[in-house]
Parts: sequence; structure tokens; C-alpha cells
Amino acid sequence: MALSGTHAPPEMAEDCWDVVVVGGGAAGLMTCLELPAQLRVLLLSKEHAPRSASRWAQGGIAAVTRADDSFASHVDDTLRAGAGLCDPAAVELLVREAPSASSACWSWAWPSTAMAQG
Repeated sequence: MALSGTHAPPEMAEDCWDVVVVGGGAAGLMTCLELPAQLRVLLLSKEHAPRSASRWAQGGIAAVTRADDSFASHVDDTLRAGAGLCDPAAVELLVREAPSASSACWSWAWPSTAMAQG
């Protein structure tokens, strides 16, 4: 099925892609970058990338990056902000993986609050 409008892609077979990622914000782009290179990946996004919800993130990327910070405080903050809607195991994993994920973003010159502040 072809999309209508000015940005309609050409017709393509349904089995062209190994992975379809929906969303061109930070999570969608990171997912595409982390997938094995041999996979055929289709990234579906809204009309313009700046319209993703990533720009509304509170304070940019939050990760334990200093000795005076702690994983426990980040887990607690995230669970409180989630008002009971967060899966504690998922939050724990997210907080533990955040430092390496944020380092990867910075290495790609991903725009962030930390980069803007030097």
C-alpha cells in the first residue's frame, strides 16, 4: 500500500526489510545504529525528524557520569517520575546501560544539553 502526499515512497515488496523501526527520535535512531550491519533496516518517521518527542525529554540524556552521582538515585528518580507506571527491572536496566549509551551518542556528535554546555 503506497502512502499519499508529497513524501510517498515508491511501491516496494513486503519482504524487503529484515527490521522495521517505527519512530525517528533518539530511541529509533539508536536502535537502527545498534542493529547488525547485515540487516536490511527500514526507519519510518514522521514528516520531519525534529518533530519527534526526543526534543521534549527532560534535561536531555540522564546518566550516571560522575563519581558523586549514583545508580540508585537515578533509579529512584525515574520510578518516582513514572508514578507507578514503570517496570522496576526495566528502569534498573535502563539506568545501568545509560552511561555507555550516552557515551555512544556523544561520540556520534549527537546534540545534547551536556554538549551544549561544554
